[in-house]
Amino acid sequence: MKNLCAFILILLIFSCKRKETKTSSDIYSEKTIELINDVLSDEYYFCECILEPPNKSTLQTFADEVPHFDYKKYILESFNLDNESAFKNLHGINDSLILKPNSLASGIKVIYRKEWNEIFTKYGSGARDTIYKRYPNLCFLTKPIFDKNYKTAIADIDIGGCLWQPPLKIRLYEGKWQFD
Repeated sequence: MKNLCAFILILLIFSCKRKETKTSSDIYSEKTIELINDVLSDEYYFCECILEPPNKSTLQTFADEVPHFDYKKYILESFNLDNESAFKNLHGINDSLILKPNSLASGIKVIYRKEWNEIFTKYGSGARDTIYKRYPNLCFLTKPIFDKNYKTAIADIDIGGCLWQPPLKIRLYEGKWQFD
């Protein structure tokens, strides 16, 4: 009888699996990877490498690089929002983006900021040549901002390194992300 009870107890212990709870940043990262994979699978994109976005909000990125552009106003208008609380509830406003190695399709390599910064530290003014030789067809990415249902996003994914235009609006149509 003791053996039967011990056997049942062991079965219960191994059959009970803890359900992993995903954080909002985990979900945000998964949705971002889906978006990147869809957008970069388009035949017109030839990105071989993608630079990890800075570890700061996209609002701060735009404020730093394009200070004359009112990115917050652009987001409010793009998502038809009229109040601050709706703005704060958009995905990507406060979420961390985690791009894991080999998470992107088609063999696109993620260039992490740490590696990027080390190259600039090592090569100084010659860093740009080193980067483009080492990472051909390098694309840059801003952290996407998603609506509350993950059906619309605003992001900039492109060749080059500067934000010259407002980010693009991308919509989920029939399970695939497409430019609006």
